[in-house]
Amino acid sequence: MMGFAGEYASQAAGVLLAAAVAAHFLRSRPAALRHSVWSLALAATLALPLLSAALSGHRIELRLPGIGPRSVTPAGVEATAPSQAGTALERDFNPGLLLLPEPLAGSSIAWRALLGIWLLGTSILLARCVVGRILLHRLGRGARPVARARIQELLAEASEALGCRRRVLLLTDEQVSTPAAFGVLRPVIVLPAGWEAWPLPRIKAVLLHELGHVARFDAVPQLLAEIVRAIHWFDPLAWYAARRLARDRERACDDAVLRAGVGPRDYAACILEAAREIHARPVGSGVLPMIPMISIIARTELESRLVAILDPAVPRDRTRWTQRLRLALLVAGCAIGAVSLRIAPAAQAAEPQALRIIPLDDPRSEIVPVASAGGADLSAAALRNDAERAAFQRLRAAAAHVKTWEGDLVRERAEWALRQARDGEVVPPLLRALGDPDWRVQAYAAWALGVAADRRAVGPLLPLLGHPVWRVRSMALYALLDLDADLPPARVDALAADPAWQVRIGVVEYLARRNGPEALAGLRALASDPHAGTRMTAQAALAQREARTR
Repeated sequence: MMGFAGEYASQAAGVLLAAAVAAHFLRSRPAALRHSVWSLALAATLALPLLSAALSGHRIELRLPGIGPRSVTPAGVEATAPSQAGTALERDFNPGLLLLPEPLAGSSIAWRALLGIWLLGTSILLARCVVGRILLHRLGRGARPVARARIQELLAEASEALGCRRRVLLLTDEQVSTPAAFGVLRPVIVLPAGWEAWPLPRIKAVLLHELGHVARFDAVPQLLAEIVRAIHWFDPLAWYAARRLARDRERACDDAVLRAGVGPRDYAACILEAAREIHARPVGSGVLPMIPMISIIARTELESRLVAILDPAVPRDRTRWTQRLRLALLVAGCAIGAVSLRIAPAAQAAEPQALRIIPLDDPRSEIVPVASAGGADLSAAALRNDAERAAFQRLRAAAAHVKTWEGDLVRERAEWALRQARDGEVVPPLLRALGDPDWRVQAYAAWALGVAADRRAVGPLLPLLGHPVWRVRSMALYALLDLDADLPPARVDALAADPAWQVRIGVVEYLARRNGPEALAGLRALASDPHAGTRMTAQAALAQREARTR
């Protein structure tokens, strides 16, 4: 859940950021064009989950070079303390398995707290939106119709001037403080109390502006903005997008009024007069703050609107359908790119979850990305010599292994190893993979070399016994056990004190195959290991040794 939420939030932020960049480059173009950009971006933001589901099998990953796995592996995750390793996992211990059982699913307390905070904020803003629509419905039913014949004539003239063919209901109500429009299917224009004293040119300008909102269906993108802002309330880009949408919406309607023949100075005076009337009203008088209406006055943008109205150089063209089509295709492409492109470090490009999220105790932490698998595997006949063919056959048999549980990665490792074959060779590419900067590739290669049973791997595997990641140390140790290699005594002592029980239990198996007082002393020391699995395995090895000596 949190993984999906984080991915959706980042995708939405990418779309809104792209819209902000596009709007910036279109700042010298008509406001209607910028409003279209914001409207389409908000719609695309809400459609991202559907796009993500539709394109889930067609992801493209952008790998960032120069970022190794150590830069994303948190300190302290790699090593399992002995006191902790022997408690939660003892009942699931299986000496034949190298990997730890997968932990119980569930979010951490921190993630749950963040999810609760997000849901609370979203619920509050969505409730505010719903309450606003209810108040709008009540206002539309309770307001008085404007029946004066001359005003209805002005409304018809304004509709004809703007090319608006929608049937609009003209109302008046004391609860509103400024002319406003609302409604999607049944559009309404509401005038505040006292409008009867306005001169006719001012009434005409007001009707032109509000009809501009109706003709442009501005109530739809406003609703989208409120929903996006509610879902992404934690993202400043969502609030910024809503503000810029409102600003460009009002300026686009101002341009429509001026295109209809109203003089810039007369229209600016009309807006100033409306602003003075609002300012003169007592606080809380005639104001419905929960109603999401589209108003002629946006007080925070008043000065910039007046400057734009009076500036003859500002373009005021309406948006053509060809422009809207191009914008829609561009925004759709941006949204598809946001859900299709995944940015990841080079060593983790295909990993569904980063190592900072998946601890090393989780078997999934070792899965090698498909992008690192290389080319197709060779057939046995194409291999260079008998040693390569024997290694190939062993790995191919492992690739036919039937998975026994989710952490069983035998088949995945074997298939990966077969795909490393190059130029008729299997073992040399695996030896080179031991030096890969990705520890997961090193672990896969060490395991595969053990299965291949090629003695050339003994020397290259020995340095990996000191690798900082315990999974690599363990894989290298078990590969050397498969190769029946002799380990330096100092290295055995160091591994017997390894912080990871998965390594120490490998030392038990190594000592169980050796004779001499050193091996016996080592087994006795590990027989009191804090981890139950290591301790029981060492005790069983001692019992078998004693049985053989009788």
